[in-house]
Amino acid sequence: MEKTAEIVLTGSLQAAGFIPFIYRAAARHKIKGRLSSGPFSVYIQATAPEMSIKSFYEELLANNPAPGLILFGKIDFSPSKKRFESFEISISDKAGLFDFPAPDAAPCEKCVSEMKDKNDRRAAHVFISCSLCGPRYSITERMPFRRENTPYGKLVMCTACSRETKNIKNRRYLSAINSCPQCGPSLYFKGEQTGLVEGDAALKAAKGVLKQGALLAVKGAGCFYIIADAGNDDAVSELRKRKKSEKKPFAVMAESIAVVREFAEAGSREEGFLKGRGAPVVILPKKEGQNLVSDRAAPGLYTVGAALPQSPLFALLFDEEIRAVVFTSGNMEGQPPEYINESAWLALGGIADFFLFSSIEISGPLEDSVVKPYETGCLMLRRSRGDVPVLLNLGKTMKHDVIGAGVRGDGSFCLVSGRYALVSGNHGYRDTPAAAKAYASDLKRLSGLSGFKPAYIAAGHEDGEGEGLLENACAAAPDARRIRIKNFYAQFLSALAENNYYGTAIGMIL
Repeated sequence: MEKTAEIVLTGSLQAAGFIPFIYRAAARHKIKGRLSSGPFSVYIQATAPEMSIKSFYEELLANNPAPGLILFGKIDFSPSKKRFESFEISISDKAGLFDFPAPDAAPCEKCVSEMKDKNDRRAAHVFISCSLCGPRYSITERMPFRRENTPYGKLVMCTACSRETKNIKNRRYLSAINSCPQCGPSLYFKGEQTGLVEGDAALKAAKGVLKQGALLAVKGAGCFYIIADAGNDDAVSELRKRKKSEKKPFAVMAESIAVVREFAEAGSREEGFLKGRGAPVVILPKKEGQNLVSDRAAPGLYTVGAALPQSPLFALLFDEEIRAVVFTSGNMEGQPPEYINESAWLALGGIADFFLFSSIEISGPLEDSVVKPYETGCLMLRRSRGDVPVLLNLGKTMKHDVIGAGVRGDGSFCLVSGRYALVSGNHGYRDTPAAAKAYASDLKRLSGLSGFKPAYIAAGHEDGEGEGLLENACAAAPDARRIRIKNFYAQFLSALAENNYYGTAIGMIL
């Protein structure tokens, strides 16, 4: 006997590939009904035998394309007179409060396979993506996440790409950033003494100078990076000299898990972290006696930060000669990372010998997330690309909309509305004027994208710290009232909130 159930999935679901996934799952379980979208939620009316609906719901929670982005799901078998004869899709173009795109995602296995297939129409396409992977938050100019609200709106899709986005059975269905070599963005290579080189020749030129020991500035997923051949001692030493960073460890990006295992200890659990949504930097034990990575990459340490390619462009830089590169954010010490072509050319010219630009404009800079595995889990040392913005369920409805301004140094800000908290990426370096401006700009951007209008701004006040943070936050939300909170007390409240506890408690902060 058929029944109709109402299913609600809540979380950071926009532009995460959920709609084609749900459609395919519905077909497998022979579900009829309707899929519609709303503010950070999708709503499904499902008609089928009860066991089929339950199996369908379990698959949505367990096998979805973006683990961790669903905050919670709900299924209700309340009596309904509505019956369906097919599975319909109704997508809203309206963006509600806290409705924002999913975090950026590193290239998926299928896109990498197509990119490396010489017979595929997207062979060596450095901007390959699908509904499951590619830039999202970093290129969003306005909501909702549609092509016209990203830099891709300036590009006209070819007939073949357009056809893919209209085919529900294609994994590029509804993809806002679909492209191919015929209709996609442009890639440019440039040096102080060289002319501008474009397209495939730009990639070839970049690989050539890397093999010669040059330092290359690359526009990656979220910001510029400075990279060098990881096995070239002279190149790595020169990078340290120009960055004025004698001891700070550089991360190492490798072509594959197999290459990572040549210079670091990485089991199946660590492999899972390396293959995280944004391809984070994972702190791993060094392997003794290896000669793939220069000792100058992380001098004096028993660990090394390893990562897989964060974008198709980085994946295509590797070959038999260049199997790993050291990489560091494209910035000077104390400054935010560069993410705009023109300013990067001016600011990084004293560090990089050559530049690899793309025509895609980044709306806000994002560095790498950094994680450190431990015995029972994984510690997030820096939350950024692939992990922001993140929506948290507080388990309790708050009375007021509030900005938590964060703490000095490597902190984040947080937007609280109702029962949800929206956490930003890492914002270090705020003691410099440029960094303070970047902090306020990002706060204003995320508030604007999510429709957030705070009543209060909260920040610490020890050691004069609160003044700077409040000033930065107030630049983004001038109408909000100011609140100062002692840092130890804020840390205590954070621990309670992380555990969804709002009762009476005694805290000890050491």
